[in-house]
Amino acid sequence: MPWRGSGLAALLCPLPSPPRRAVRITLLLVPPQARAEVTLRWSGALEDGTVFQPETEARVVVGDESRGEPWWTPALGSFRRGEACELRVKPSHGYGEEGCPALSVPPGATLRLTVAVVDWVPVDDVSEAKDGSALKRIFTRGDGWERPLEGYECTIDYELRDAAGTAMATHKAYVLTVGAHMPATQAEELRTEAGGAEVGAVLCKMLKGMAKGEEASLTCAAGYVPRTPEEVSGGGALSMHVSLQGWSKVEPVPHTGSSVVRKVVSEPAHEYERPNEGAICRVRPRPPPQPPTSPDERRPHPSHSSPLLL
Repeated sequence: MPWRGSGLAALLCPLPSPPRRAVRITLLLVPPQARAEVTLRWSGALEDGTVFQPETEARVVVGDESRGEPWWTPALGSFRRGEACELRVKPSHGYGEEGCPALSVPPGATLRLTVAVVDWVPVDDVSEAKDGSALKRIFTRGDGWERPLEGYECTIDYELRDAAGTAMATHKAYVLTVGAHMPATQAEELRTEAGGAEVGAVLCKMLKGMAKGEEASLTCAAGYVPRTPEEVSGGGALSMHVSLQGWSKVEPVPHTGSSVVRKVVSEPAHEYERPNEGAICRVRPRPPPQPPTSPDERRPHPSHSSPLLL
């Protein structure tokens, strides 16, 4: 069967992809992006069928060329979760004119690889400078489009670890107030647990980008999290693991100049139950209360209502 290029690969991948033949695919169309940590199973053979790599599981970071296998970055940019493909890799994207003596791959060899992508963890650079000093890993995506706003009270599972992976703080069902409304006692508690690092602001910024039900981690390089307001250079490396269970909306009532603040303790099942402009609402007018004229006086039937156009 002749090898044919993938239109999807050409569309999604900025670099030329090795020719591939799909064996099994899923319907998820989003491929792994740069920095994604991909778990896959693969095996490799020469064109004459000689196996140089029996099937094995590997973890590959998209964009990392330190493995000495340059085909991964362009190829994985066109894969989907659960997809298995056969790749035909020319020497320019394989082991080159030197070959790989350790695997008995001769110089200038064309490779035939069978690759199955098991899963991957998306990794986003959320630092202001985009220099990799703050990397967010998403383990479980949340639901819905809403995100916590300033002043919301978020319920989270939270764990803080140092550069060596030692746990510094662990909380279950911890209620955290987002942003500048965070009580001073809570900010001090977080600071003390982190050995003086100002993790409160970093944690709040992370939560503002999370969906309800999302589980993620944030790995901060040394110097990213300052230890005091004066020490802008920051302290050692830290990592936070957060699971956002939900939140209570705390927000000022419109047209009150923030003099009245409301906290939503229970929401309706549907998110769009507030009427907007143009909605047709059925209302039941209530006249001013009148003294009863008889003991048997009855209230109007609930069906006595009329539509109202906003």
